[in-house]
Amino acid sequence: MKLKTGKKSEFVKELEDSRKKQFEQSLPLEKRQEKRYDKLDTIFEEIANKSNRYLLYCPDIPFACSLVKIIYEYAKVMKDLGYTVVILHEEEGFKPNWLDFDWTKDIPKGYLSSKKDKKQAAWDFLPSDTIIIPDGFFSIIKGFYQVNPLHKIVLAVGYNGLASMEPGMNWGVLGFKDVICISEKIRDNYKSLFPSLNYYTTNYIINKEELVPVESSEIAPTIGLMVRDREMASKIVNIFTSKYPCFNYFQFKVLKKLSVKKYCEELKKCAVIVFSDDKSAIPAPLIEAISAKVPVITHQNRFLESFTGIESFAVIDMNDEFLFADELANFCTNWSYNSTSKFKQTNEAAEILINRFSEESLKNDLSEILVLLQEEKIKTFSAIENAVDKGILDNPNI
Repeated sequence: MKLKTGKKSEFVKELEDSRKKQFEQSLPLEKRQEKRYDKLDTIFEEIANKSNRYLLYCPDIPFACSLVKIIYEYAKVMKDLGYTVVILHEEEGFKPNWLDFDWTKDIPKGYLSSKKDKKQAAWDFLPSDTIIIPDGFFSIIKGFYQVNPLHKIVLAVGYNGLASMEPGMNWGVLGFKDVICISEKIRDNYKSLFPSLNYYTTNYIINKEELVPVESSEIAPTIGLMVRDREMASKIVNIFTSKYPCFNYFQFKVLKKLSVKKYCEELKKCAVIVFSDDKSAIPAPLIEAISAKVPVITHQNRFLESFTGIESFAVIDMNDEFLFADELANFCTNWSYNSTSKFKQTNEAAEILINRFSEESLKNDLSEILVLLQEEKIKTFSAIENAVDKGILDNPNI
């Protein structure tokens, strides 16, 4: 697929648009209607054959990041369903090299800025386009306020959107009327804040084939660390090693900034995972640990509501480094005596949860969501066609 790019400055584009509108206004009424009907016919045809584009904004994050992986997997599934998908990165030429799947090469990519001139737009938007932007990038969302016509959607993967959002502002004010949420809990929370928006719910993919549990003989006395910042990781390590020197044969490994395959290899060999995160809504590392049958030590948080009935978790009362160290010592004692009954490796609730995060499940969800979005797009352009029928020709969207 050849991506449409442009090298004209914004001033030149505005000047050309102004001249085009002046020319169209000079045409007789019937001619103007005819031109608009032709445009609408083209758009309806695009929607019918799924050639209208879904543009997924993806930040240029050079290290391993669940958000980037989710966006690329959504693009793959949408493409497999027959829709026209493009991932939009910021700077021309960027690639998330850590995402080591062959299929990523087949996903069309576009860029919001030129490599030569970062202020110069390198992407032309079409009337039938849909832009999807993750919730945590409010400045990007705000930047699309003046970009018309576009169908604008927020992808709610967590609660970073609330941290970056300006007080008193919401997505709907900026033209983002639809929200795709990666869990029911996220949907319910945002719906309580912005009830006038349209919400759709799906999940994401956990690569079970990469997370097949290893034999017990391959599991090392390794404690996998998954925490938000380096300071907390250092505190947990220092408190544990100082307070419990008898467990000096346990090694710590920070499971960050690894390729997907390397991350899965390291995770499966861990004796236990320590997970701390106050921002995630339904953290992928916890589901990946469940899939690999690796026990988890975590803390009380609203994300635990998504893990009801999971028996391989030990949950401390608060996100505190000393409590993490004490719970780790309990685990290491049991592990050393080959007794980890507190961390049951599998149960029915775990299997149900893992199956929710399959590619098949995501494909089913997105298939239903995209049909609804296409129908909404038809309603929008049908309303515009009706306006053309009535002689209302000053609509800027066509």
